[in-house]
Amino acid sequence: MTVYADILFLVNFSLDYVSLYITGRLLSLKMSVIRLTAAGTLGGIFATLSLIFDIDGILYISLTVAVTILMTLAAYKKTGAAKRAGAAATLFAVGSSLGGVMTAIYSLGRGYRDSLTSDTMIPTVLFILVTGLSCAAVTLLGRISKRAANYKEAHVTIANGGESVRLKALPDSGNLLHEPISGRPVMIVRGEAVKCIFEPRLFEILVSCANAGALECLPREYVGKIRVIPVSGVTDDGVLLAYRPDGVMIETRGGAKCRDCMIALSSANGKFGGCDAILPSEFI
Repeated sequence: MTVYADILFLVNFSLDYVSLYITGRLLSLKMSVIRLTAAGTLGGIFATLSLIFDIDGILYISLTVAVTILMTLAAYKKTGAAKRAGAAATLFAVGSSLGGVMTAIYSLGRGYRDSLTSDTMIPTVLFILVTGLSCAAVTLLGRISKRAANYKEAHVTIANGGESVRLKALPDSGNLLHEPISGRPVMIVRGEAVKCIFEPRLFEILVSCANAGALECLPREYVGKIRVIPVSGVTDDGVLLAYRPDGVMIETRGGAKCRDCMIALSSANGKFGGCDAILPSEFI
């Protein structure tokens, strides 16, 4: 059997690249062309070697899971372990779905595998058409959902220490903050709006910069609830202190749901487009 390794690599690289892109768009993950290229290359190499060395069975399944996880690590910027696990599962589902579409199309002719092991070339135009339409569809749906989200009304009720406060929230697909360890999303809240549910000392720590001095004076009972969150901006990078309150309920037109998330307090005096909180993108 003759295997065209270069064609096999190119096809799998393209499919992996598109699958990674679609996954990133669906989960609102930070990605770049360089990262997607590196991850797609990894997937293409694995697919080529697995066919050349005839890897199958349990070994193939185990390696596929491992490579899928490595691809998400390479493709997407830092996020929590839970988010990465979700990205790996989504990537597998997207890749399987896209591959199924390709297989169905190729089955009308000599088939995907035959095209790699014979003198018949893969229908390049059809391949480009399907992948291009997939990317275009995801991008269009993402823009439509983002535009629709801007018109959604949302309120958030934050409970802590026996007190609670209800705020008007701004859904924003640009809020991609997550706690690095648990992967919990982070909601930005105007400090003055929630000052009443925090002890004065804790409030002052949360609205301060995440420096060694602030963390050293942290009360022992709050050590497990406060995390340092890396923040990337257009002009600069920094950190925020995030706190896990006793409860968070998000209210939208679709109903009210309790959410497990953390909140980071902003010391800014002005509101966020007339709201006191910025919701994480995945809550939209």
